[in-house]
Amino acid sequence: MLAGLILYPMAYAHGLPVLPVQNLFQECVAVTASAPYTVNGRVYIDADMRIIQPAGHCGCTSTAAAYSLLNTDGMTLLQARFDLIRSEKKKLHLGKAAEFSKQSDVSLRIGCAGPP
Repeated sequence: MLAGLILYPMAYAHGLPVLPVQNLFQECVAVTASAPYTVNGRVYIDADMRIIQPAGHCGCTSTAAAYSLLNTDGMTLLQARFDLIRSEKKKLHLGKAAEFSKQSDVSLRIGCAGPP
């Protein structure tokens, strides 16, 4: 599904690849992501989440959202959940800097969380 894909050129910020972000609930939540950055050896991005309409309109069954870091083969390298009750900026953890920098081509997928 290419709808909701926010593409950034594969550039490197602080030695880390800039991520393409696939927003699976773009009709309900607008997502703007920063370039990855490191804090104490861990990689993060800041994701500004702006609610456009209730997530239920996009098929979500709760206020839980999820994100996954995927490699080019579509394999999940990391996944996590968070609550999205209101528009806010979220700091998303993407892994350890040493491991993340070895990934040459990764993407981030954000959408509704499935059952826990």
